[in-house]
Amino acid sequence: MDEVEYKYYRKCISDAKDAMWDITNSIDPDGDVALEALDDAITDIGDALDAADSALDDVEVTDHD
Repeated sequence: MDEVEYKYYRKCISDAKDAMWDITNSIDPDGDVALEALDDAITDIGDALDAADSALDDVEVTDHD
């Protein structure tokens, strides 16, 4: 993978994780089933983003020359 692509994907994942945490921190389900489901779904998305981030650790990166 090209170094520019690699950095782009890392940034996208990081930005998505930041947005996800902003949403999760603002949710207060307080017994609301729909909000609890949303919170659970966002947590699952976070797990998927963590997995994608980890997968990038195994990618061979080439210089962008």
